Amino acid sequence: MPDLTPETVAELGRLLAEATPGPWEHDPSSSSIGHPTEGGDGEWDDFVCESLQDYDADLIVAAVNALPALLAERERMREERDELLQRCGQAIAFVQTGGPLFTKDRLELLAILYHAAADGAEGAPDESDD
Repeated sequence: MPDLTPETVAELGRLLAEATPGPWEHDPSSSSIGHPTEGGDGEWDDFVCESLQDYDADLIVAAVNALPALLAERERMREERDELLQRCGQAIAFVQTGGPLFTKDRLELLAILYHAAADGAEGAPDESDD
């Protein structure tokens, strides 16, 4: 399985945008995956693929339908992480300049937590920036 690098996420977004719009459904009676019509009359606008095993079709449908939410949640969590990293960095800088909010022990703990959270983060500061 490829890592979820920015390039991989961009490729998933591109593939999703170019694919048949969802939601997709699985019709076990025909072993097909498709996109139902707007009227809900049991007809399909598009057949995406046919002649699949039911377990494969169910997985494909679930994955395609979940992908937009998964990509959005990943982005939301990255933004939240980046904000927390920025706040931790600001707190460390404040204390290092003599701010009275933390004792030396608390500062060391905060620095450990900050660097643990920053591992693997894009744009995380170098050790030399501390």
